[in-house]
This record gives sequence, C-alpha cells and structure tokens, in this order.
Amino acid sequence: MTTDFYPVKKTVNKHSPPARPDEPGRTGIMQSGWNILKYNFKLRDKMKNLKAKFFTILAVAFVLAACNQSSQQETKNATGDSTAVAPKKVERYGMVTGLKEEKVAEYKKLHAAVWPGVLKKITECNIRNYSIYLKEIDGKPYLFSYWEYTGSDFDADMKKMAGDTTTQRWWKETAPLQVPLADAAKGETWSRMEEVFHEN
Repeated sequence: MTTDFYPVKKTVNKHSPPARPDEPGRTGIMQSGWNILKYNFKLRDKMKNLKAKFFTILAVAFVLAACNQSSQQETKNATGDSTAVAPKKVERYGMVTGLKEEKVAEYKKLHAAVWPGVLKKITECNIRNYSIYLKEIDGKPYLFSYWEYTGSDFDADMKKMAGDTTTQRWWKETAPLQVPLADAAKGETWSRMEEVFHEN
C-alpha cells in the first residue's frame, strides 16, 4: 500500500469523508468500502439536518399553541364565556330568638355536641358558616344566629330539612328551650333580622 492513499500534508476535515484514493489499480473491495464510507457520511449529515428541522418545528408549534391559548382566554374575558364557572351566590341570614333563663345550660350542652345527622343535613341543604351566639339583654338571654345559604332553591331545601327525621327529633329537643319573639311566624322559633351593612 502506498503512502499516497493517506496524504500527510493535505488538511482533512474530521467531519468530512476521506479524500477519494487515486490509485488506478485499487481492488473491488476497496471500492466497495469507499462507497459504504461515503454513504455513511451522507446519511449522518441528513440525520443532523432532519434533527435540526424537527426541533425547529417543535419550538414553533409550542409558540403557536401558547399564543392561541392566550388569545382564547382574552376572548373569554372580553365576551364573558358562558361555559365559565360562575361563583356561587351567597345569601346571608341573621336570626334572633329568646331563650328560657333556666334552660341556658341545657342549650349550651346540646350544642357542644350537635348530632352528626343534623350537621350533615345542614350541609346537604346548602347552609354554610352556621354560628349561634348568646347574649343577655335586660336580664334576659337571647340567641343570635348567622348562616349563609349557597343553594338555588331555598324553599325546597328548607322543606327537605323539615322532612328529615333526625332534624325533627333535634328540634323537639331545642324548641322547648327557646322563647320566640312576638313577630315570629306561626310555628317558627327564630325571627329574621334586617341586614344593614356587609363587607367581605
């Protein structure tokens, strides 16, 4: 083999295939090897180009998707998209009733451990943030309650609560301890108060 096959003085790029040998008498095996080597280099260059194009297309796709999503959100905000989940409407209730002086301790004891079934029904009937306060006025005890209704059919929910057997038994325990005000509706223990101010 002659040294002309691997030129020493000529600079060769390591990323390019070797220079084609110039011996006129090279064998068929050498020719086949040269062809294979040349094909591999071409294939490698094609793969690099395809890889670069793939990542470029992927980046463009991500940018377009982000722009499209932002545009859709702006449209929803501007037009008021009907599919958006609206916040629940909250109706606040303040109630008042009297309490028998000799029954204060018993009333507190009952409400220190409210029956689980009663609490469950309160939640099922869309009542939240239920609180009861006790205050003595002119020597007489009064109860003040606050709760929020988040449902859409108050009358139907109150009817459902009144029909619950566990709640009925609970009311039989608590109602005799209370003293309804003069303006209380017939059969009702509590009177609703007027809201004059509210701030979240």
